[in-house]
Amino acid sequence: MGLREQVPNELWLEIFRSLPPDALKNLSLTYTKFKGISRPLLFNEFHFHPYASGQRDDILLPGPTEVNQSMERLEFWCSDEIAPNVRSCTMTPWRKLGPVWSSWNFAATSTPYILLVPFFERLRAFTCLQELSAYGIRFTQSGVTNLCRASALTNLRLENCSITIGEHIDTSSLSLGVARFAFHHMVTGAAGNGDVWLPLLRPECLQELDLTLNPSLFGDEISIPSFPHVHTFTTTMNLSTMSYNLSILAKFPAVRTFSTHGWGQLQDGPDVLAEASFTFLGLQQYTGPCETMALFLHRPTLTHLTIGYCSPFALITQLERIGGSNNITSLTASFDNLDIAMLGTICAFFPTLTELRIDATSQVEYNVADDTQGATGFFTELAEITTLPTALERLGLTCVFEYDDPETAPPAADVPEFSELRDALVARYPSLTALWFDGQDFLFHWRKLLDGSEVEDTAEDAGEYISESHYFPLL
Repeated sequence: MGLREQVPNELWLEIFRSLPPDALKNLSLTYTKFKGISRPLLFNEFHFHPYASGQRDDILLPGPTEVNQSMERLEFWCSDEIAPNVRSCTMTPWRKLGPVWSSWNFAATSTPYILLVPFFERLRAFTCLQELSAYGIRFTQSGVTNLCRASALTNLRLENCSITIGEHIDTSSLSLGVARFAFHHMVTGAAGNGDVWLPLLRPECLQELDLTLNPSLFGDEISIPSFPHVHTFTTTMNLSTMSYNLSILAKFPAVRTFSTHGWGQLQDGPDVLAEASFTFLGLQQYTGPCETMALFLHRPTLTHLTIGYCSPFALITQLERIGGSNNITSLTASFDNLDIAMLGTICAFFPTLTELRIDATSQVEYNVADDTQGATGFFTELAEITTLPTALERLGLTCVFEYDDPETAPPAADVPEFSELRDALVARYPSLTALWFDGQDFLFHWRKLLDGSEVEDTAEDAGEYISESHYFPLL
């Protein structure tokens, strides 16, 4: 018995996983056993292009020869030997200027869905399909029906998808048993038929949801059940329709992680605050703009707060307006033009903070006469700060320094003495176990291990880049 026969298939499979596609393909042609082992890796993901989109969003197809080639390719992937290996499928229109299709001539046709319809008819062949992503795809009744019959499907993502013009979708006897669902659509055009998809989702299955929220996508009055198992909700929403947004968010009472960003002027007032008080009562993590932070900050369960790019003054203004206490232990924020005094003011609103991560720009000065250096001066102020939370354990700052007068900026790297900064901070805040300072001309990491020993790296002796997660492990 040769070595190839002695090694278990499971071990070969793990070895093959590390190979690039071309090497894996060549290897599969060398030995019958390798062909069978590599097949699940070679045909794990299927990419399908049913048509191209024109400038006016009309449907285009290449010539008959290219359509036949695409149909033959579809038949190959749907064959009994290949289809069971497919775990993921991505549907996108052809890109007319892409490297593969640049020589094809696309034109409008009287049969624009000649490839789309057969794909949905053959979808049942992919018996192990777990993920499907569709971008710019128009669904028919049979398409929606066959998608709902994909029993192994757990993850469905739809971006800028719509229903075929003139098609009426009957969902009365259909449902989607997916655990993760995403629906995004540009709101500057025709409706995205979101009202078709949400009612299809099965409350007992759905756990993660990602939506663009807007009445033009879902209708002014959408009737959906409560989803008791959704723990993660991500959304892009029109802030001017906040009352409408909250009426949908209220259908997901078990959400623990909420991420959002939006557009428009925030709809505010006592009515909105009253509606928000009944939304996400068990929220633990919030990521979004400081404007909508007020709706959720006082949840007793909320401990992790991530604020999108804003000015420190804007965040301070919001915090002063909100008032009251909170239980935030982790704060991550991105700021424009931060100074240390503002950082201290912000931290005063979060007395229970144990983790602080800041990504910021800071305008500084450099005086040649008295050698007052910008970055060094910034960190000197940090070493003297007395307003950080006393229980702070992890502090990370990623800074880009912008000099008031670039012509008088330091000729060499303006790097502070980090060992002195570390000693000053640890003396003032003895609970500190990790520091991370990152900039254009410096990189400093320090961490205290559980046994009391310390590790420290700088840009000069780190050797290779160390992930921030090494110093700031997820809680």
